[in-house]
Amino acid sequence: MARCCADLNRLAECEALLTGCRGQQQAAAAAAAAGEAPPSPEEARERFGDAGAFALRILAGVFGATERRSRAAECERRAIRLNPLLWGAFQVY
Repeated sequence: MARCCADLNRLAECEALLTGCRGQQQAAAAAAAAGEAPPSPEEARERFGDAGAFALRILAGVFGATERRSRAAECERRAIRLNPLLWGAFQVY
């Protein structure tokens, strides 16, 4: 579902799905909270199972598209920790 939202450029909904916020207002509040860290690799693996690295890559794309480059880079690093073979994560940030 998050991939569909990202493809449709519905970034607030995509972020809400991946970070666990409910509703667009909470997603907007989460987007404004610059101090809040993205999910850790352990949290992503617990929540998304084997797809945790891919969920972090989608979240990195959302952060990159919304001009939060440092958080996007952190998501990419965390995705690489989960799956070191994600070559795309090495190329982006």
